[in-house]
Amino acid sequence: MSNRDIWAISHNLAMRSFPYLLVLLLLSFEPIAFCQYGIAPNGYYPPHYDGNIFSGRVTAVDEASGNITISFEKDKKVETFVGHLQQGCAVPSKDGTPMTALDLPIGTDITAYFETVSKDGNPVEKENLIIGIMFHSWNGHPVRQQSKKMYLCSRAPVSGYWRCFGSAGATCLEPPH
Repeated sequence: MSNRDIWAISHNLAMRSFPYLLVLLLLSFEPIAFCQYGIAPNGYYPPHYDGNIFSGRVTAVDEASGNITISFEKDKKVETFVGHLQQGCAVPSKDGTPMTALDLPIGTDITAYFETVSKDGNPVEKENLIIGIMFHSWNGHPVRQQSKKMYLCSRAPVSGYWRCFGSAGATCLEPPH
């Protein structure tokens, strides 16, 4: 048997086993449900929104300040985000009132769309204003993928311009067609 025959047989064998190896490789990766800080998907947002998001589980709501604490835990490390709604969220309700921080059940999985701004005009102190929320679970039940959407919690209306957020912070604006 020549070297060429051996190469052809090993190449043929490798090509037939490649799909199986690929499946095993993909199954070996640990599934990731959420990541903490990230960049918003492309879409329509208020004009000055810069694309910051934080995903995790609601772990506390402070009635006095209206602050919402969202935590993300992985490998015994916890990352925490604290912010408050810029205004009530446009989440459908039975009585038609906007959703407040107190309406968020502890344990709800959400993505908070937020802006970091100066607190009370002081450029040194910063606070996180939540301008939108996407639910991944509600009252312990997962939200179906096709039902997920961002509910606006902002004074500013959604712009008619399509916003793109790149990993390097570059953005694009496209006027409506």
